[in-house]
Amino acid sequence: MEDVFDVQDEIFAAIADALKITLVGHAAQPKVERHTDDLDAYHLYLQGRHSWYARYPGALEKAL
Repeated sequence: MEDVFDVQDEIFAAIADALKITLVGHAAQPKVERHTDDLDAYHLYLQGRHSWYARYPGALEKAL
């Protein structure tokens, strides 16, 4: 689980290559911009998104 960001980057690159999508931008720029390398922060973000879309009583407060 520590390399979840690397796995996501590899999946993105494989899909882009399979679809033969021409990516716009300078070659030295990364294809995907990471907003955090903190795995705990990423899990909390995902939990917040889950609560945001769940819409059960108290879910919005929990998401915030």
